[in-house]
Amino acid sequence: AFGVEAFDACQASWEGKLRRALAGQQRWGLLTALKGPNFTDFVSGKDVLYSVEAPGWKEKKRKPDWMKRAPVPGGEKYTQIKAKLRELKLHTVCEEAKCPNIGECWGGGDGHTATATIMLMGDTCTRGCKFCAVKTSRTPPPLDPLEPANVAKAVASWGLDYVVLTRA
Repeated sequence: AFGVEAFDACQASWEGKLRRALAGQQRWGLLTALKGPNFTDFVSGKDVLYSVEAPGWKEKKRKPDWMKRAPVPGGEKYTQIKAKLRELKLHTVCEEAKCPNIGECWGGGDGHTATATIMLMGDTCTRGCKFCAVKTSRTPPPLDPLEPANVAKAVASWGLDYVVLTRA
């Protein structure tokens, strides 16, 4: 009998400490276990009815309309810009940073302004910002001497509303 009483006292102390530690927190499993049968119930041999309601799935809320998945890039303007970039060996931040909105920017559909951001001095950035996906290097490859002329050709042929030029 002494062992059971000592264990119950220890368990009560432990439960109190745990309750204080979890105060204000919603820890379903631990709090539910504290509400259940204790050691005395187990040793007494009595049948103790104990059931726990399992957490159910709540109906998922729809995401707002502005939070939509970007459509797969495509369209006439997008294809034209991409082909010209390859032909003239130019690079854009849009491609290098793997921007999911590239189709919207280059395509300019749905009343959007068509735009592109060209990287000058190659496709490798020397800054190394932590938030950016553009590849970086302290020693980028040599510059293309034809790049200024190629940028001018590309901008003239694209027919975009505006073009952003940025240094890599």
